[in-house]
Amino acid sequence: MWWCRGGLVRAVIQEGAGTGEFRAIDVKLTALALLGALNWTVVWWRPGQGPPARIADGIADSFLKGLTA
Repeated sequence: MWWCRGGLVRAVIQEGAGTGEFRAIDVKLTALALLGALNWTVVWWRPGQGPPARIADGIADSFLKGLTA
């Protein structure tokens, strides 16, 4: 499936860049970095480091503020 390899994430980033919502960036690199950050949380996150929702919000905030024009 195309979305399993980050295709869906790349498509969303590409669309955002196309509409001007995101700045012009390397779509593939950004998608891989985001997926890497999300996938590695299962390695480093431990109870007591905050609820998963806070971790998700922090990652989303970091990426979205880094992408916005």
